[in-house]
Amino acid sequence: MRKLPFIALAVVAVAIAVATFVEDATSTEFASENIYGSPWFACLWGIVVLGAIPLIVKRRLWKRVSVGLLHLSFITILAGALTTHIFGEKYMVHLREGEQHLALRLDSFSIRYYPGSDAPQDFVSHCTLVDRNEAVTVSMNKPLEDNGYRFYQTSYDYDLHGTVLTVNHDPWGVCVTYIGYLLLAFSSVWLLLGRGGEIGMLMRRLKERLRSSALMAAVVVCGAASFSMSAEAKENFTPRCMEKAQADSLKNKQIMYNNRICPLNTLARDFTKKLTGKPSFRGLSAEQVLMSWMLYPEDWQKVDMIKIKDEGVKRQLGIKTKLAAFEDFFDKDGNYILLGQNHADIDEKVGLILWLNEGTLIQALPDGTAPLPVEKIQAEIIYNEVPATTVLFCACLTAAIIAIAAFVVKMAKGRLNAKAERVVDILTTVALYGCTLLLVASIGLRWYISGTVPLTNGLETMQFIALIALTGGCITAAALKNANYIKGGAMLIAGFTLLVAHLSEMNPQITPLMPVLHSPWLSSHVSIIMISYALFAFMAINSATFLCIRKKSNGSDEHVLTTLNRLLLYPATLCLSIGIFLGAVWANQSWGTYWSWDPKEAWALISMLAYGIAFHRNSLPWLRKEGYFHIYLLLAFLTILMTYFGVNYLLGGMHSYANG
Repeated sequence: MRKLPFIALAVVAVAIAVATFVEDATSTEFASENIYGSPWFACLWGIVVLGAIPLIVKRRLWKRVSVGLLHLSFITILAGALTTHIFGEKYMVHLREGEQHLALRLDSFSIRYYPGSDAPQDFVSHCTLVDRNEAVTVSMNKPLEDNGYRFYQTSYDYDLHGTVLTVNHDPWGVCVTYIGYLLLAFSSVWLLLGRGGEIGMLMRRLKERLRSSALMAAVVVCGAASFSMSAEAKENFTPRCMEKAQADSLKNKQIMYNNRICPLNTLARDFTKKLTGKPSFRGLSAEQVLMSWMLYPEDWQKVDMIKIKDEGVKRQLGIKTKLAAFEDFFDKDGNYILLGQNHADIDEKVGLILWLNEGTLIQALPDGTAPLPVEKIQAEIIYNEVPATTVLFCACLTAAIIAIAAFVVKMAKGRLNAKAERVVDILTTVALYGCTLLLVASIGLRWYISGTVPLTNGLETMQFIALIALTGGCITAAALKNANYIKGGAMLIAGFTLLVAHLSEMNPQITPLMPVLHSPWLSSHVSIIMISYALFAFMAINSATFLCIRKKSNGSDEHVLTTLNRLLLYPATLCLSIGIFLGAVWANQSWGTYWSWDPKEAWALISMLAYGIAFHRNSLPWLRKEGYFHIYLLLAFLTILMTYFGVNYLLGGMHSYANG
């Protein structure tokens, strides 16, 4: 009986995995009705809970309060989901002007466009709460709440005289679920920071084994494959361009941009990167691109330079390359081809060019506004020109690759040349401290430029996480001798997070985005999950290393890897769990549902279940054997790879980055 809940969990995970492929082959409605919302699926979860309760009692988890509360939080979350399933209401409402539902009447519907364009910026339903004759609006990601009912803007009629709203009513289910989330957060912090328990024991054991272990070379590696996605653009037309010297003379010109004073260089780089993915284009500087668009728009609207990822959009536009021209987005009558479709990123790019052509993108300083000191303008230009994030993630991951290569040679030959080992040690140390100092300088410069603490968006939070990892590595390296292993781990985590920051810099948010993308819930959700992914990758490398050196070392190296992975399993899994449920809170605040069984959500849950099983050595004795434990962790890491990469390229969904 003690294995029953784990068998049920495994069956649940398999069912969810199969459901994601069924949904891709059929439809979301079919998967929801026949799998996720079916009685047998609910019964599986019931078996998990009912099977777990006797084990909780037998293990007397109430004596380990943090562990007991953690299990109680998951049971509470499942209870909330069941409550939502039974009592929650969610349906679509189609209203024409003058029609009423509940106490809400539609007065009119309107689309807000980017200035001077047909590219939609927002969809707004203008309504009246009839019972108190109050005028209200429902727009994208700005729901209306009334008497426990929440109304979300979903779609509209093409004649602009009707709207489609999603109505959600789930006070009890959300309440119970949120209590579960709070219990999860509280118990996780207690579990990680508490002095007693298994984490403290593992920390002491790791410290003892590190002192006696020969495994002090870095065993971290990053499988970072660099590839270039370039396509040949049509070269049969050469647009007129501003001379470089003239464009460079405008670099320091102070303008208003994003509600602050900054050099024209900032706007020019953002404009070019937003359209093309790079800060320059065909050998032209960002200033040349921006000013040439202003001076010769009739030439530049024919140039293939707007990066398109979505294959469906390419088919609509009739293009085969990854770059489109501005004129490709409009038919022969001048109508915007993508009107009414959900392509916010493309709408922003088109709107950006329209703003420039309208003369509203570049704004002079208002009368009476004092310009910034020259030093601050120069600091921002230096910050723009030096790709610190790119250099940092490349340096961190390269140092990790060199360290693991040295370790593999050492394992293969039984020893490593003393001089070579010294060189690797020096390189690892220089990389760690050098990257830390450069990151501190980059963050400090950004702080100086903005005048506020740089913790307001995804890029800044990723940099902050990397700084924490590198600082921790520096402190550990100073405290322990020959701590290449720890230094490598710090650079792995920093490298992953800085890679995410680098990717976010490639698509700068220089135009108004959908409000949901600025949500602090979203930023926290992504940041915490990325930490968990980095830790799981580190653990997978440890497990692979264990299997490679097994029976080739004196045994102490193997024990270090096992102890370290058992220790890292706690923060990695708890970060994944907290990240998932932060995303659920964000989704509920924005769309009225905290779980929609999107493929990315589903596989993240599978990953959490897979790693959650690894904690239960007492109930699953085979996990006590080091070899089986590491093999299991490697297999579990496949779920992370599927979540991060497989869903994007195989299954799609609203989280699918590969599809644009």
